[in-house]
Amino acid sequence: MKPLKLSLQAFGPFVAKEEVDFSLLGTSPLFLINGPTGSGKSTILDAICFALYGKTTGNDRDAAQMRCDQADAKTLTKVVFDFSLGQKHYRVSRSPVQQRAKTKGEGLTEHKGEASLWKVDGEGEMQLVVGKKLREVTDEIETLTGLNVDQFRQVMVLPQGKFRELLLADSADREKIFSKLFQTDIYKRIEDSLKSRAGAISNDKKEHDNQIKGLLDGANLNTEDALEAQLKSQRSALSEAKDNKEAMNIVLQNALAQKRAAELLLAQHRELDITKARIQQQAQLKPEIELKQQKLDRAQDAQKISPVFEDLLRIEGDREKLLVEIEESEKKAVKLNSALEKITETLNQSKTDAEEVDGLKQLVAELKRYEQKVSELEDAETLYKQSEVAYRASSAHAENQQKKRDETVESKALLEKISTDIQKKLSKLGSRQVELQQFKQQITQMQKLDARKVAHDKLLKEQEKHQVELRKRERALDASVVFAKQQELSWHTAQAVILADELQAGEPCPVCGSKNHPEPASLVNDASFNETSIVTWKQVEHARKQLEEDRAAMQVASNRVSETDHQMNEAMKSILELEKDLGAAASEALADVKQHYETLRAEVDSLEKSRGELERTSKKIAQCNTAIDTLNDIVKQALEQAEVDKTRYTTHQVTVENIEKELPEKYREKNALLTLMQQSGEKIKNLDDSLKKAQLAHGECRTDVIKQETHYKGLLSADKKLTVQLSSAQCKWQQTIEGSAFDTQSQYTAAMLADDTQKVYEAEISAYREGLIHLHGQLNQQEKDLSDVVKPDLDSISQLCEEKQQHYTAAETVWKDIDARVNQLKAVKKKLKTAHDKRAMLEEAYAIYGTLSDVANGRTGNNISLQRFVLSVLLDDVLIEASRRLYIMTRGRFQLLRKQDKSKGNKASGLELDVEDAYTGKSRSVATLSGGESFMAALALALGLSDVVQAYAGGIKLDTLFIDEGFGSLDQESLDLAIRTLIDLQATGRTIGIISHVSELKEQMALRIDVISSKTGSTIKTVAA
Repeated sequence: MKPLKLSLQAFGPFVAKEEVDFSLLGTSPLFLINGPTGSGKSTILDAICFALYGKTTGNDRDAAQMRCDQADAKTLTKVVFDFSLGQKHYRVSRSPVQQRAKTKGEGLTEHKGEASLWKVDGEGEMQLVVGKKLREVTDEIETLTGLNVDQFRQVMVLPQGKFRELLLADSADREKIFSKLFQTDIYKRIEDSLKSRAGAISNDKKEHDNQIKGLLDGANLNTEDALEAQLKSQRSALSEAKDNKEAMNIVLQNALAQKRAAELLLAQHRELDITKARIQQQAQLKPEIELKQQKLDRAQDAQKISPVFEDLLRIEGDREKLLVEIEESEKKAVKLNSALEKITETLNQSKTDAEEVDGLKQLVAELKRYEQKVSELEDAETLYKQSEVAYRASSAHAENQQKKRDETVESKALLEKISTDIQKKLSKLGSRQVELQQFKQQITQMQKLDARKVAHDKLLKEQEKHQVELRKRERALDASVVFAKQQELSWHTAQAVILADELQAGEPCPVCGSKNHPEPASLVNDASFNETSIVTWKQVEHARKQLEEDRAAMQVASNRVSETDHQMNEAMKSILELEKDLGAAASEALADVKQHYETLRAEVDSLEKSRGELERTSKKIAQCNTAIDTLNDIVKQALEQAEVDKTRYTTHQVTVENIEKELPEKYREKNALLTLMQQSGEKIKNLDDSLKKAQLAHGECRTDVIKQETHYKGLLSADKKLTVQLSSAQCKWQQTIEGSAFDTQSQYTAAMLADDTQKVYEAEISAYREGLIHLHGQLNQQEKDLSDVVKPDLDSISQLCEEKQQHYTAAETVWKDIDARVNQLKAVKKKLKTAHDKRAMLEEAYAIYGTLSDVANGRTGNNISLQRFVLSVLLDDVLIEASRRLYIMTRGRFQLLRKQDKSKGNKASGLELDVEDAYTGKSRSVATLSGGESFMAALALALGLSDVVQAYAGGIKLDTLFIDEGFGSLDQESLDLAIRTLIDLQATGRTIGIISHVSELKEQMALRIDVISSKTGSTIKTVAA
């Protein structure tokens, strides 16, 4: 992660909105955050940490406490932080819970904490990732960076007074940090998976043991042997119970058969009684059926004469309708006659109104003559107004052009004066340019001189390192010489012993030839002698080879010392030559020379600009001359045009006055004239239309009156015909009644029945007769069937069946109980076998996964888990890089090592640190280091961690480090070494920010963020090179 921009307001000591643009410091800068105590230097780191995680760099300061007490109540405490992760750009904004002024009214209200995260594309467009949810923004930041707030504090920020935490962290804490940085969670998942699998298997084993015990307890058994014995005895009892149950069932079925036969006979007697009751019910319905038969007969008689009666009713209905229509025709005739009278009056009025048409036509003709004059007047007035506007415009144009000409003449005079002043200034430009070039050459030589001195100092440090290495190689060579000689001597001695052991008395020695062997070589008295201690020739050759390698290594180290001496001499020679060329200027401060150079360069730049200004001024003077000539011509033309426009204006004014004399004033308004013409024309048209409409309406109404009179006469004629038909029908109906079964028309009407009612009566009478016949036949058959049968005693038979049922139920209960017990014992036996088979499989699986889980989770040996073992290898790589830097910063005294001893008790181990002290040659805990030593060790560890994490593919990018104080505990030489280490790291593309009061740092570091303190709050200023 790299910081891009930080904006904070009302945060810590910063009252107003302050911004830190890290991009101004360059790519991968090494910069200093400088300021007096309490000004807010550490608050900048707190703001970054708060924006990302909602917490400060230390647990002793809560985020809600960071609001500035001097800030206005309306100003919200807020931090906005832009940062990059690889090629991706993000912006996070966060504000804590705080009290702010109400938007309406007085007093304060609580502002809820808010946070938002955006992704910014290459064109600056922002896409919201998470909005206004504190926890979700923090979770997303942890996902993006791979670090939580505690880990961020330890690996990317060394807070004030907290730098020892990463150094002194135990294995468990360091494991959490390293697992995130190196993304070794796959090994943790393997540990958890094995642990979970082994635990599941163990739980399954316990569950199966409990299941076996539960099976036996559920069957009221103590052992599996008891199960087999009880199963055997229960099977025998089951067979006897089954035989007894079947015998009881046969007796029961016989009794039930007797009961069913008795119930059947009783049912037949009940059906006989029901049949007799139904015949009695049918006898009671006979009078009602006979009455319905009489009604049905009368209705059939009435139906025979109904056509004559219906014809009479039809004629009476037609006459009633005709009488209604005659009455309506009379009313309509009255209305039409009344309407005709009104229309006649309207026609007479329209004829009277039409007498005005001739006068209106004469008025329209006169108005059309005036319309032409109005058009002429409008055209003349338009030309008059246009000429007036043109005359005024040309006069104003002439005056403006005269004014412009006078202003241009004044501008020309002013430009000529400016040109004279610039020419006087430019007379100094040549000498200043020569002087500027001299200063530039002097600065270049002084920079070369400083670079040569830095290179010489660096060579001096390297020479010290090479000399240490040379002495080390010389001691190694001396040791190799001694060891090689010892090996050769041991080999020769061993060969002598072997030869002596092979000597025989009286036989010549293969070395000296003597046959007497008074003192043969022997190692029998040497307690350390055995066959394995005999030095072989291969070991001798190996010692000689090591001697040659150490001799070559010593020569390489010696050559490096000589080469470095040569380089130092060349560097010093170059320094002396540069000092000679500079002369007295070599003792001057480079900053003072640069200041003089910048002042002189500013003056030369100003004079260069003046030369350009002189050229521009000359061009402007020439432009003024051209403009004056042009304006003189324009003024002349403008005056001539103004005179022409004045003549036209006067002519058009006379024309307008002449037309107005011929046109009455009331008709000069064209719209009013046209409106009057239109109204007159419309009135003529309306009068004509009214007369035509009245004439048409009168004719139509007269026609309707004649039609209505004709229709009324036709209705009266039709009424006479219907009267004759009605009289004939009435006589025919009277004759029909007299010849029928009815005495009067009312008897006929009462006898009439609807067709549906007749059908219902017919169906009921037929059903009654058929049902009665069926019931008498059924009664005869039932009496015949029961004539020789005695009615059974059902109560005694039912009591017998109940007794047999109780005997069978008891026998069946005994059988079911025994059968259930046998089935239970069989099921238990089967489940026990399955449980034993499964437990054996679990035992086999636990032998594998349990062992793997114990090893992977560090429950054996040195209590080192699989992930911690992998991290220990990575830690070794980190410590190699850290020790390389710590070795330089401590001038070869300290190196960091991983502690190999197992921690006490069950505490996690494998990732603790020790320090190797070259002065004592021993290792000890890092907790024993002093304050300054601890700071250098923590700094070296953080830098080494950054290097290794960057090197591993898939790791988290640690390309930024903030260091808050700690440099004050270092002496001058250690400080220089620490700064040089940070410069080397910064050259690899890291961004490093330092917070410190040490004045030497301010002098050495050109890039700074200055925090300026005052009584009204602190401000921030970025100082770039």
